[in-house]
Amino acid sequence: MGFLTAAEAKKQAAQPCVARKAASRARSGRRRPAPAVDPQQILAQALKERLGSDAVQEEVTGLVPGRAYRVDMLLPASGVVIEFDGFQYHRSKAAFQKDRERQNRLVREGYRVLRYFNRQVRDGLEEVVQEVVEIHGRFDRKGDRSAV
Repeated sequence: MGFLTAAEAKKQAAQPCVARKAASRARSGRRRPAPAVDPQQILAQALKERLGSDAVQEEVTGLVPGRAYRVDMLLPASGVVIEFDGFQYHRSKAAFQKDRERQNRLVREGYRVLRYFNRQVRDGLEEVVQEVVEIHGRFDRKGDRSAV
């Protein structure tokens, strides 16, 4: 084992001691799921905690008849679709245009499409969750949407 530089030591000191926490949970008999790392999983987990586990579906297909579209997340009670955007998905103008056509078809079918970048979730999870919850509440199909 080598020595740590001051910067490496500072970085490690800022990190939670995962092993110590896991050992503590093991001794107490508590089990918690490993924290999500992927921004999409982080948002899904946060929304499920806020709205209930049945309120959020992930990797959903079959929303547009005759099309094999897959959406990242769906809140079925309100028709809110959540999509994650990024340059890795739109490397060409054609891919970008195709994605917009897909979004328009979803809207024509009655869905409300919200788009987020990974960084938005990482840097502002609570703001993203609040926005989704607000829109979900506004369009919950169980309630009255006539005021909107």
